[in-house]
Amino acid sequence: MGLFSWAARVWKDVTGQVPSDDEDDDDEFSVTQTGQPLFTGPLLVFETLSDAFRDEDGFIGHEFYVESADGRTMERVTDGLEPVGIVPLDKPVINRDAPMLLCERRYFVEAGLLPPLDAASTR
Repeated sequence: MGLFSWAARVWKDVTGQVPSDDEDDDDEFSVTQTGQPLFTGPLLVFETLSDAFRDEDGFIGHEFYVESADGRTMERVTDGLEPVGIVPLDKPVINRDAPMLLCERRYFVEAGLLPPLDAASTR
């Protein structure tokens, strides 16, 4: 089994789509007749919902405290805080809901699922 056919089979199992054999078809993939795909969301996530809050002064943090009247203890502030909301990520990450496992190619070679690469093809 070639690497492309193995990748196409994994893609079909995850998304429910297979590479199209029709040359006139402009779409790169067509939906299979077997049913619903396992995962329909985006594979990469570029933004996420932050669990931080913003206080009245504009500071951002997960928890806010003020000094109590006696000056010895700190009291947690819960009033006047608003959630930060959706924030962009520094770099895209793989969606945690995607039913995939990523690992190095050598594990598939050791298991006999993929042929080893020769030195000429890795350049």
